[in-house]
Amino acid sequence: MSADLARPLETRITDFDFQKYAKFKPHSVIIQKKFIHYSYDENGNRIIVKHDLSQKNAASLMNLEKGASGQWNGYMSPATRRKVKGIIENYLTAVQLNTSMSFPKSFPSQEVYPSFLTLTLPSSQIHCDNDIKKECFLRFIEWLTGEKEKGASGWGVKNYIWVAETQKNNNIHFHLILDRALPADRINRKWNQIIERLGYVTRFRNRQNYIYRNGWFVRKEMLNQRIDQKKKAFRAMSKKFVRHDAVNDEKKRQLQAYKNGIAENWNNPPSTKIHAIQNIKKLTAYVSKYMTKAPEINIRLRDGETLIEENGKYFIQTEQVEKQTSIEGFDIETVSTDRREVKVNFRNRYIRGRVWGASKMLHSDNLSPYTVALETFSMVSTTTFDYRKVTISEPVYTQNIFGETIFSHMHKVQVENVVKDTKRDIAPPDIDHDASRFVQFLKESYVPQKDIDKATARAGEHFRHYGGEIIPLENPQKDILKMYSPLMYKRYAGYYTELYHKLYAGADA
Repeated sequence: MSADLARPLETRITDFDFQKYAKFKPHSVIIQKKFIHYSYDENGNRIIVKHDLSQKNAASLMNLEKGASGQWNGYMSPATRRKVKGIIENYLTAVQLNTSMSFPKSFPSQEVYPSFLTLTLPSSQIHCDNDIKKECFLRFIEWLTGEKEKGASGWGVKNYIWVAETQKNNNIHFHLILDRALPADRINRKWNQIIERLGYVTRFRNRQNYIYRNGWFVRKEMLNQRIDQKKKAFRAMSKKFVRHDAVNDEKKRQLQAYKNGIAENWNNPPSTKIHAIQNIKKLTAYVSKYMTKAPEINIRLRDGETLIEENGKYFIQTEQVEKQTSIEGFDIETVSTDRREVKVNFRNRYIRGRVWGASKMLHSDNLSPYTVALETFSMVSTTTFDYRKVTISEPVYTQNIFGETIFSHMHKVQVENVVKDTKRDIAPPDIDHDASRFVQFLKESYVPQKDIDKATARAGEHFRHYGGEIIPLENPQKDILKMYSPLMYKRYAGYYTELYHKLYAGADA
């Protein structure tokens, strides 16, 4: 058989894919659309054409060069909050689906169990944020993650994520998610031991001795603050709050704290708090929201206005939807936006240096939500080839003595008539029927349309106009999937099992 006859009769090339896909987050399903544009390199390999990021990269470099003048330096920007929230959500989902979530019976324990820890300073901050992070916080992390033989805890903390914030008293404090259960008293004593390097326990002791110089009394300001915090916590856990009981509990707590302080000469202040996450009904939603709170901003928006942040700058954006008629006579909608730059003031002071961090594995780009392409449409170019050789006559030219090009004669040559025909069409859609049926069930039978419209509207008019949709879930995603779509639950759980094993390389659940 000749080489010509062995060649294919046609070649089908996908120019682009159009996808409608769903992100399965712990408490929502996000529907979006995207185009994937393909091209070919010099070797004929198909590659994805990426958008020109030169302007975005240039803006990022300019933002870095601005240094301390940047709007978000010292605060967690909206983009950073989304990233941190995604890390927390996917990490906790992987842990929930692959561990017993039972508090260990003894310490130290090598079982993976997420703990939510807060570290504070017991007296007014007098050192730079970076000094406290370097001299205290970093040493605490080293103690948690290091080996016992080297003077560390020996509890094997492997994955963690932290966020730094400022309190109303301007003190820096830290929120952490750790993957081991920790004894509260040991943690509190160790943190106090570390921060005493900078004298914070001594200053606390001196102040307490002055406050209670005439004996114990109920500190009303502290009482009201604690009651407000407890009320918010009860609301987050969907539990009934009774103020009378909360007041009595707080008075008892203050009295017991006073007795403990006297007994220990005020050398062990309550500067840490471990949250009992096994009692939180919506674990991922509560913890991620708590860890990624937006800084409070002094600005007032009117109806229809949205505050937008881009590259460290703030804009007030107004969107309008206009109905028009196309040339073909179809009714269409266009979205026009108007924005103006504004300067904003934050109520809390900014943090110097880094505002968040995580262990190496939790920095990975692989920590993304389970995503399914519901429908994929492909634009296909079909080129038909004809490799028969044909004989054609080509003119031959030469030059005369004056350098002019003149016709000489006709010369017969054989050539391949390669391209016979090229056409484009849309290939039949590739549909994920299991995922599509589940999403359709949520929209038609499980989540009211008004809730979908409300959640989608919060994402902005452009998101909605270009096919975006958010389906909020009152109950956790894993529970809904398990009950109404066992096949999708198996796929969902399998994705997070694979993620869990990447994080722990065969750790026992």
